[in-house]
Amino acid sequence: MRPDTVIAALAGTYLIQNSTTLINGTRAVDNFVWGTTLHGIISYTASGYVSALLTTGDARFMPQNLTFPYKDDQPDSEWALVGKHTLAYVGPVRIENTTTNSSRESGTVVHGPLMVCDIPSYVGVELRREYTLVKRREGTWLRLVTINTATTYSELWFQKLD
Repeated sequence: MRPDTVIAALAGTYLIQNSTTLINGTRAVDNFVWGTTLHGIISYTASGYVSALLTTGDARFMPQNLTFPYKDDQPDSEWALVGKHTLAYVGPVRIENTTTNSSRESGTVVHGPLMVCDIPSYVGVELRREYTLVKRREGTWLRLVTINTATTYSELWFQKLD
């Protein structure tokens, strides 16, 4: 399938349903970034943009007394904890190396160069993910795989909401 056709098929909003992280080949049940639970949503537009918000659902990393806007009596250390376990970004998206069969589409999706990100050093960066778009009876699913280092593998499954 042509990259622009893939982006049109990918367009929509997806809610994370499952995440798996392997470190040195062993499943990390309590991941150092997300803890025991990951929450997230990712949206793709037909015009070629992506926005993503991933955050921990682990109460150890999400102090419940924080508000927005912040209050002066809320410790910076608690806000820092939230920041260490959250990733939010926006940017263009492009598709590379696509393969199609009757029920799935796969290839490489590149998020970026990122225009806005809660991690300042990520602005201008491209994030490469191996993707698989799967159509099932219960809806459309998006699988994103990232190999962050030689020892860390992450697999995220999102279900399409619209």
